[in-house]
Amino acid sequence: MKILVFSDTHLTEVFEKNKYFYLKNLIDGVDKVIINGDFWDGRMTSFSVFVNSRWKKLFPLLKRKKTVYIYGNHDPKEYCDHRVNLFSIHQTDKYLYKNGAGNFIIQHGKSSLPFSLVPKQIYTPLLKVSDFFDCRMTKYMGKNSHLWGILINKIMKQKKKNGFFSIYADTHYAEFDPACNFANTGFIRYGFAQYIMIENKKILIKEEKYE
Repeated sequence: MKILVFSDTHLTEVFEKNKYFYLKNLIDGVDKVIINGDFWDGRMTSFSVFVNSRWKKLFPLLKRKKTVYIYGNHDPKEYCDHRVNLFSIHQTDKYLYKNGAGNFIIQHGKSSLPFSLVPKQIYTPLLKVSDFFDCRMTKYMGKNSHLWGILINKIMKQKKKNGFFSIYADTHYAEFDPACNFANTGFIRYGFAQYIMIENKKILIKEEKYE
């Protein structure tokens, strides 16, 4: 059985053809999907706009793969409504999953300040500027090279759960550290994809370009 765990696609009403076909093919090739937060971006668009955008073409496929949707800091539960059932069969803030590869705690890990504390008229323009530089740095470096992501991952590693392997997201920095029972799913943006595949009792970090 192949289980795909991905996060931080940050989808909005802006449709990206290459990204759509990449996600479609990726999802189509597995048995089960776990979205580890920030599937869509509630700081850049509304849930109604997102679910009615061209990204909805992914929804039937995600539903067939019995997708579990874990809320993130850009798409928290309070930003969503019953239409999460269009693309997932179960929604939660933290997902406990057990299979032959081990026992997993999968959660987004909301390391940034709550959105409600930052006025939207200030935060949204800053986010657009950040995205502008993130996009160019990712294309130049070939991957996200945030020092912030590395530091936050170190903090997340300290939150060990005995007997469980922890899979986080949020930092946009993929990492696999079996000594700490820790992994981070990374992100799928700007033509670069990072995700986790759990298969045949193995946990694999994947990195690919899709543009």
